[in-house]
Amino acid sequence: MDGGLRPVLADRQPRSASLNSAFAKSKTDDQGVKTVVIDIPKIDGAKAYEPALPASFLTAGDASKAVEIKTDIAAVTIPGNMLTAADAAAAQNVSLTIAAGDKSKPDADVRAQIGDRPVIELNLKIDGKQTAWSSDSAPVTVTIPYTPTAEELKDPEHITVWYIDGSGKAVSVPSGRYDPATGKVTFSYHPLQPICRSFCAENGNPRRHKACGADQGRHGSDHCQSSLSGQG
Repeated sequence: MDGGLRPVLADRQPRSASLNSAFAKSKTDDQGVKTVVIDIPKIDGAKAYEPALPASFLTAGDASKAVEIKTDIAAVTIPGNMLTAADAAAAQNVSLTIAAGDKSKPDADVRAQIGDRPVIELNLKIDGKQTAWSSDSAPVTVTIPYTPTAEELKDPEHITVWYIDGSGKAVSVPSGRYDPATGKVTFSYHPLQPICRSFCAENGNPRRHKACGADQGRHGSDHCQSSLSGQG
């Protein structure tokens, strides 16, 4: 991430006991998964949030549990088997930075297509160190608020997601889908890298090349309160 972007940190990291209590109150969904929600309220001017979780939760190998982190930028659901013990050996906490993406990083062709569509940037840190991560069996799920153009609303099933790689090139993410009922785009993805990794809603027709972007801020509050709840 750009060194000029200061993330908002959650005021209190949920302890393992707090997570266990919240999971005990959660109901199992039709996929057999219990989800605990960490709701971080919007901070005016903030362009990034960095909530932390106990490393033990993400290395437990328990795919029946997940944590959903909600911010005004995006919501990210992290499975309990996201990391292996080797990924975070002796680590105390794992944090995820959810930021408004920097649209100066893609190449010129992609920047020309971005317009005012949303771009987000995700980075994983283990004990404060940015870390690459990839897992075919435990992808993270991301949901982004998105307002389609009038043209896109004529063909909403083609609204999808692009992944912008480290070289600034855009690659389609097949799992991306827009839900008109919620006004959000949701997708699942496997790798997180300690370099610019941006995601965006766009029209899936490659001939039309409609991409997306977001303004990049340079400021943010230091801390915010977060609430922890089981999902019923």
